[in-house]
Amino acid sequence: DRGVIHRDLKPANIVIGEYGEVIVIDWGLAKVIGATKPPSVPGFGAWARYEPEVTAPREQDDAAAQVTRDGTFMGTPAYASPEQAQGRIDEIDAQSDIWSLGVILYELCTLRPPFEGETSREVLEKVATADPMDPVQANPRRRVPPELAEIALRCLQRDKSERYATAGGLAQELENWLEGVAPWRVVADVDFGQMPDGPPEGWTAIGGDWCVEQGALILVAGTDSELILDAPTGGDVRVEVEGMVAKGRIGEISPLLDAPVPATGRRLGDGYCAQFGADYNAYTKIAKNATDVAKVEAGYSPGRWHQVVAERVGNVIRVEVDGRELLRWRDHMPLSGQRVGLYGCGDGFRIRRFRVSSRGVSATVSCLDVPNAFYNKGLIGEAKTEYLRIVDSHPGRAEGLEALFLAGKCNVELARREGPDGDDAERLLSDAHAHFDRLEKSYLAPLGCLGKSLIHELRQEHAKEAAELARAFQDYPDYEGLTAVGERLWERATALWYHPQAELFVLPAAKHHPAGLRCSVNLGLVSHIQDKSAARKVLATVAERFSGDRQLCALAQLRIGTCFQWERRWEEALEAFQEILSTWPEQRSVCARTLAQMAATLRGQGRYEEAIDHLERVLSEFADVEEQFLAAAVVQMGYVMMAQGDYEGAAAVCDRVLSQYPGQLASCAGALDFAARARWLQGRLDEALFLSQRVLAEYRVQPVYRMRSLMGMGDCLR
Repeated sequence: DRGVIHRDLKPANIVIGEYGEVIVIDWGLAKVIGATKPPSVPGFGAWARYEPEVTAPREQDDAAAQVTRDGTFMGTPAYASPEQAQGRIDEIDAQSDIWSLGVILYELCTLRPPFEGETSREVLEKVATADPMDPVQANPRRRVPPELAEIALRCLQRDKSERYATAGGLAQELENWLEGVAPWRVVADVDFGQMPDGPPEGWTAIGGDWCVEQGALILVAGTDSELILDAPTGGDVRVEVEGMVAKGRIGEISPLLDAPVPATGRRLGDGYCAQFGADYNAYTKIAKNATDVAKVEAGYSPGRWHQVVAERVGNVIRVEVDGRELLRWRDHMPLSGQRVGLYGCGDGFRIRRFRVSSRGVSATVSCLDVPNAFYNKGLIGEAKTEYLRIVDSHPGRAEGLEALFLAGKCNVELARREGPDGDDAERLLSDAHAHFDRLEKSYLAPLGCLGKSLIHELRQEHAKEAAELARAFQDYPDYEGLTAVGERLWERATALWYHPQAELFVLPAAKHHPAGLRCSVNLGLVSHIQDKSAARKVLATVAERFSGDRQLCALAQLRIGTCFQWERRWEEALEAFQEILSTWPEQRSVCARTLAQMAATLRGQGRYEEAIDHLERVLSEFADVEEQFLAAAVVQMGYVMMAQGDYEGAAAVCDRVLSQYPGQLASCAGALDFAARARWLQGRLDEALFLSQRVLAEYRVQPVYRMRSLMGMGDCLR
């Protein structure tokens, strides 16, 4: 994992120090294969703080490191991998060292090597061709644990792709065994390559149409959509996805965890979403309820199949790609949804396999695991009782304080179930407030403020809720737990996006937790607040804080321009948009959106010909960007023609959108909407009514256009 392979790992080259430290010696056959820097995330290990600086131990021909001039094998035959034994020098890599570690583990378990022979040549032949005996059977008197035997045999797979991808992955498996963590058990394994073409059975689509085509799952209609597995999952959950994004196309590989049951009123993005290749393949992210909470620069290789793992154990969410952990994030307010699935963005991704695993009871468990399990199954009263038992048993410890917070949260949830007219609701909230008061006397005081905000949320006291969250930063500036409070501010702002009081959360979130501004969704939140001057000031700080993220800076500038638009300050809007084209020309998707916004600004000024020219430029110069932006540009042409009074031209644009971009549901609904309006203005009411009815029937997942169509139908009927 540090960019070096040893190529001669064996017990004689591993030294155990006086204090238990492990030292690997004899690097004479080592080779630098390209150092990689571990991600700076909690849990990666103590060495993550150091820069990996490695150099080749000597300059020499690589073949000479393994074979002498007369062809004699160099190394230790019993610990050599098949590729080493057969002299396949170019194939020797990190998996070769993992094989050697597997031999060592096998020997520790059985007290004998997996491959034995009278001569070195005989040993090498067995390494290259024979299968090792199961360690459990190799020495029954050793009582080898089956889990350890399985780990050793996975290291000793002749096919390198079947071994552990990294030494870190092997280490994690061993650590799990030492700690008594239960292994993952597969509960669903969907191989789309074995399915017939057509919509997949056993899944529910939200916001688009999905189907299996040529052995892979794809999104055929819609730009933002979800596909939810109908079977519920409970407890710790792990989703493994084998997917790719085609060359020259846009998409991401994004499994969903803990999503709610598909139902009316459910928001797109509810749950935890692990987005690999998000923001035009710039980042890998964890989003909670459509709000980014963790982010790292990492993207996919177009045309290559990747293994993406999203996992939640307790309240820790982890993302792994191709055997390497990219993100790890802890949620103080974990979700309790019991569905898994996929988020679809763009039309270029392909999913070949989807595997779901759950974890049984571990040999050793945290004291919080039992009440957490009760809570996740909806047994809130039982969970509260167990949390309070932990509080009494471990006062002042981290486990006791976390249990105190969760006990208060249980009271709030029980009060929610009682309803405002329930007999016990106020008593439950009073008890919760007492728990949170007690928490404020500890080093996790900010969580006390977070808990009290939940009480105000239940009472729909938005101003008090936002003030309570902001108070955590004012009263406890150097305490633990402030990150969770900042994330909560952004989460509540998202939930209240179009609500007039969303501003109460947005501005404190931007002030106290500016890391949230790295989320493009949050930039939209900022731009939508009523005080556009305050919004522009916040957006202007993005370029100062995150100057190295050029895409983010361009998006922030785009939002600044739209703020000027909403204020009808047309010239200042055009200046802001022009700055994007001149400063960030390589951000082609953002530039295409910018030209469309410039066209809307020119339309507002009555400069219709110039507006059309800008939209034509989008279609001619940016044909390589996502289809959704091209479709939106054509829709903008329809609005320009409507403003000019060219109703027949607007209707023709509608037909163009429906025929050229049938998969872009929002654009198709928007085109039908303005076409219906054009027919209404022409007095052709039956045609207007028919077009509005089409929106309601065919584009149910587009609520804005459904609302407009209902209003249009009312106009026609009146």
